[in-house]
Amino acid sequence: MALITTGKGLIRDLEKYGALGVYAPLEGGFEGRYRRRLRA
Repeated sequence: MALITTGKGLIRDLEKYGALGVYAPLEGGFEGRYRRRLRA
């Protein structure tokens, strides 16, 4: 969350557009799937 406090461009864009989109990969992304396969 440091980007929100230090990213002036992000804050300006957030004020301009009034929305924030966050990409969160499903199931922990590629690393999560890889580690799960190692355990199986």
